[in-house]
Amino acid sequence: MAILLTEQKNLNGVIVENLYHDSKSLAKTSYNYSTNQLTVTFQKGNVYAYHAVPINIYESMKNSTSAGSYFQANIAKSFTYLKKGDVPITFISDELFTKLPTTKVNDN
Repeated sequence: MAILLTEQKNLNGVIVENLYHDSKSLAKTSYNYSTNQLTVTFQKGNVYAYHAVPINIYESMKNSTSAGSYFQANIAKSFTYLKKGDVPITFISDELFTKLPTTKVNDN
């Protein structure tokens, strides 16, 4: 697995971590440690929010040899999800995210 960049941001005590992937399927994943929401941006641009994803599942995906394969096998059909644009759901937009202070975790 290749994670190109990992960054964490703190918004009023809510920690959100973004992972930018070198993957055929995943472009970016964002995990909200307060709500356990995993937001997935696919290479084709579709964005989905997966609800109630336990931290250990997220960490396993993050540490797997293939985040895309792990996601398909353990998350995609196992958790409730919504597609951005189909119904109103809360996303931290990229524009807002870029305005938040960043803690760079790694830069591979």
